[in-house]
Amino acid sequence: MNKACLVILLWGCIAGNANAQYSPETYPNEIYTQAKYASKIDSLRKLCGHRKKIPQEFELQTLLAISHYPDLYRARIKFIYRKKVQLPIAARPAMGFLDLFFRFRKGRQYKIVMRTNTPYMLNRTFDQQVGIIGHELAHIQFYRHCSSIGLFRVGFCYLTSRRYRWRFELDTDQRAIDFGFGHQLMRFPIYMYSRDIEAYMKTKGFLK
Repeated sequence: MNKACLVILLWGCIAGNANAQYSPETYPNEIYTQAKYASKIDSLRKLCGHRKKIPQEFELQTLLAISHYPDLYRARIKFIYRKKVQLPIAARPAMGFLDLFFRFRKGRQYKIVMRTNTPYMLNRTFDQQVGIIGHELAHIQFYRHCSSIGLFRVGFCYLTSRRYRWRFELDTDQRAIDFGFGHQLMRFPIYMYSRDIEAYMKTKGFLK
């Protein structure tokens, strides 16, 4: 990993983890089920569904995940299905000219690109789907703190440095844990191993 990418990574660890909303006393220990939360979808839409384009089959899971991120309640986020993409699901900022150069950070649009009919999502439990989307939203939480130039730098390092990419995803897992998805990731790890998630949660006071 070159020095420039290392600096960007270290800066991202600070900026992206700002404003985590949970203390050890309030940290959620929740197993999300559709049966339990289906009746709350209207209230979730009012809370954090503004400026969102979410496929119906993942709407409740996504709204539950967004509810962990107050900064994203009014963020512009839309899902896009594509048949040929490298990853089964990935969050990224819109890279249009207006988004990068004329919209303030709070006005940017973000995309969650999902591979069409991907078993990675379809074969998971409802709770696991919430955790996966929570990880992707942790990326968006980070991007909202980046300048346009910062987004270009992060994208360049992500594409050119395997070590940066791996460290970046581990940091995103930690950010998702900070925002309340520790138990989801323990039940379905994405990048961090379960034992590392447990150790991290203990250092933060989220797990005894």
